Amino acid sequence: MEAKRDFTIGYDVGFVGRWFRLIVGLYFSVLATVVPLIQEPVSAAEALSFLGTLGLYLLLILGVYVAAFYILAERVLARANPWVGTLILLGPLVLITAFQWGPQAFRVALGAYYSIASIFNFAMSYGGCEVVAIPSLIFRRRYTLYCPYNAVDAVESALMVSSGGQKILAVISMTIAVVVGGYFLLIEEFNMIRDLGLRIDIPNQWALLLLIPIAHMGWNTWRAYRTSGRQFTRPAQRLVLGTLILLVLTIMFVIGADAQPLFALAMLIGGGVAFLEWLRGRGERASQAGRAA
Repeated sequence: MEAKRDFTIGYDVGFVGRWFRLIVGLYFSVLATVVPLIQEPVSAAEALSFLGTLGLYLLLILGVYVAAFYILAERVLARANPWVGTLILLGPLVLITAFQWGPQAFRVALGAYYSIASIFNFAMSYGGCEVVAIPSLIFRRRYTLYCPYNAVDAVESALMVSSGGQKILAVISMTIAVVVGGYFLLIEEFNMIRDLGLRIDIPNQWALLLLIPIAHMGWNTWRAYRTSGRQFTRPAQRLVLGTLILLVLTIMFVIGADAQPLFALAMLIGGGVAFLEWLRGRGERASQAGRAA
């Protein structure tokens, strides 16, 4: 029997991460089109023209990502560090969103495309970057590519690692992470209720409940490290990643800071890691060529 492949962030998706993408995708597929139109209303006479322009932009965006996926697939995505493909494919979207570049119809289409692609990720059970979900389905190829939602995957993956021998505590930790983390991420961060005209206010201090799953994962990190002969095995690495991500998010939730810039920072760090990996590989190839000579 073939051994089960280890969970890979940016490729695999768990139960919580999969349904998170569906909820966010359904919500923002409407929100991405409605809110910009409320902020910049379009007259009835312009509505038909606007919808036609929006449709053309959607086709253009899809065409660009299909072409980019086809060109980069085996040349970059299958060989380079996943951060390289992430920076190439997601970097422009981050800049456009951050600086509000382009006409209104284009920005609405971009948000709609990303949201619809999240629904495709749910249907495909794919944990990679949403912008390549449709091209991945078309070409039937999947690659490891990172996205903001991988923070959910990393925490869920770490909690699943820590479930062995501690079922009750694992269930409690997962429940707290889903309920408390889900509220602060979806309601507070994404304004999912307020945008519908409703209001629910829970003090930021309630985010401190996330210290329970953090402590749980931290303890299991130490156990995994100790039982492996004081080596950071893959389970220990998953636990460290999930613990750190949830800890950073908890701090952001408690102080009421915007968590969205975290991904831009992660992309910069990831790009630095990929660059260092490229330099190391180049140095190794030069060393091998020198020995061969």
